[in-house]
Amino acid sequence: VGDLRRLRSRRKILLTGTPIQNNADELWALLNFIEPKAFASINDFRERFGELNEAEGVERLKVAIEPYVLRRMKEYVEK
Repeated sequence: VGDLRRLRSRRKILLTGTPIQNNADELWALLNFIEPKAFASINDFRERFGELNEAEGVERLKVAIEPYVLRRMKEYVEK
């Protein structure tokens, strides 16, 4: 990750599967990469959202990451 942070860019895009269904630490690492100022500390992230095993923390997280997520829903994907 250190080498990636040294790359200069005006924008970043991150393509991933379902990190919100994996674990809080993995999701934080992805968010920290694309927006290190807003998601600077994993400890702050855990305090704000918990381990994402309670609905309240998940809802707070959804609101916080909404500007960063482009999500495609199963029902909209052609089979």
